[in-house]
Amino acid sequence: MVAGGVCEFEDDRLAVELLDVESGEEAWERCESMPRYLSGSASSTWLSVAASAETMYVTEKRSGVACCFDPETKSWTELLDFSPGDCRLYSRVIGFVGNRLLMAGVTGDEDNPTGIELWEVASTESPMKLKFESIGSMPTACLEKLRGIDSDWPLTSIVFNAVGDMVYMNNAAETGEIVAAEMEGGKLCKWRTLRYADARGHAGERLIVACSNVSFSDLKRAFRDDLRFSVMV
Repeated sequence: MVAGGVCEFEDDRLAVELLDVESGEEAWERCESMPRYLSGSASSTWLSVAASAETMYVTEKRSGVACCFDPETKSWTELLDFSPGDCRLYSRVIGFVGNRLLMAGVTGDEDNPTGIELWEVASTESPMKLKFESIGSMPTACLEKLRGIDSDWPLTSIVFNAVGDMVYMNNAAETGEIVAAEMEGGKLCKWRTLRYADARGHAGERLIVACSNVSFSDLKRAFRDDLRFSVMV
């Protein structure tokens, strides 16, 4: 799926196209365009995206205004509000852990972030009303390592990754450490930090962080192709 610009989108910067890989067809299908509200935020700098097999959420990091795309109906919901009522956030990112939608929000302000809180976002009886259940707070020591030593960049470039029961967050603007936590009993625990395997200087110039389940077939291929492994500790 391509959202926010396609091959021949003409004057529609919010155009959306969908390719059904399971159908065997190679034709892209035009879908309903993204909501006009997002026209001024058409960049990953301002948007955070989370996708599962059934749906895709897009939220504006600062305002928390969000929308949801349904690949079955090929349409978007009305605008949602990803703003917990009891906590003021200046930036947020979202991601899926299994079929659970999580949100990490930065409290304080750009020059003085005071913490990162995490919630599970769930629908209620009303599809347009969301419920936010607190699942953890990032320890202060982890927050400091996430920002990086002597970092004077605003903390607005948080990257959220998840695989299995593990959640990872890193600062895309600086080479701070990766923060990891485990999901147990619906809460995040066992917080720790991981050093980048081989990173020096400005993170934006050299690093892309992602995660995935690794099988034995993946390891066999890695050894066969003589790939290099680095261990983060």
